[in-house]
Parts: sequence; structure tokens; C-alpha cells
Amino acid sequence: MSCYTEPEAAGCLLEAEACVTVIKELDRLIAKFQRKSDREMDVRKKDLEAALGYGSEDEIRDAYGWGSISEKQFERYIDLLRAGEDALDHHPPTRTERALSILRHIRKALDRDRQEWEISAMTPEQWAKEYRQRMDANHAWKEKLRQLKDSLTAGAEQK
Repeated sequence: MSCYTEPEAAGCLLEAEACVTVIKELDRLIAKFQRKSDREMDVRKKDLEAALGYGSEDEIRDAYGWGSISEKQFERYIDLLRAGEDALDHHPPTRTERALSILRHIRKALDRDRQEWEISAMTPEQWAKEYRQRMDANHAWKEKLRQLKDSLTAGAEQK
């Protein structure tokens, strides 16, 4: 991106660059929390497999009574056995999942800010060119969606 000669534009470009720096760090944190969330999901899957390994609630109670599983495992296995596969997809969000959601939200907002700073630094000619490019991309996307919709409609009519 060329530097706009207006003094204010240099500040806008500096702000945009700072946003890029922070976005990179947020991407690193998002990846870290995503790995942690994936590990938590793996633990939930293993717990479900263990719970489904018991044939009934009575078998889980027996395992708890004999000390094979802890009270926490007993409660978790009973809940998992009752909920089944649905427990994996519809569980209450964990702290890690909440943090991941917050980080993604912040990243999205910061990316919008970066775009605004970059646009603020453009000359009127650059802005007109950027606007045309965005509108052309938007029209191309709408055309692609229309073509997909038409092909799906045609495929459904043939059946």
C-alpha cells in the first residue's frame, strides 16, 4: 500500500500495522486455545466410550461400589450414559471454549478496525478503485450463489 501524502494518513497506516501485529498474537492465542479445546473434546469422547462400555447404570453403580471409579467419574458416566452421543455436541461450554469465543470476537473486531484504518489512509482515487473491486467481488459472489442455486434446483427437478 502506498503512503498517502496527507500527514494524518501516516498515522492511519501506523494504526493498521499495529492492528496486524496484535491480530498475529491473537491468532497464536486462538490456536493455543483451540488445541486445548480439542484435547478437552478428546477427554469427553474417552469418557463417553468408557461410560458406554458399561451395559447399564447398575454396572456403573457396581464399579463405583467396588471402588473402580471415583464419585466424580460415577456421576459423569451416569450423565453420559443417559445423554449418549448427544452429550458430546450439546454440552455446556467450558471455560476454554468461552475464552476461544471471546478471542475470536476480539480478533474479528480488530480486523474490522484494521480495514477502517487502511481505508482512512487512502486517497479518494484509491478508495474509488477499492470500492469498485469490492463491488465486483460482491457481484461475482452473488452470481456464483445464483448458479449454485440454479444447479441445485435443476438437479431436484430431474429427480
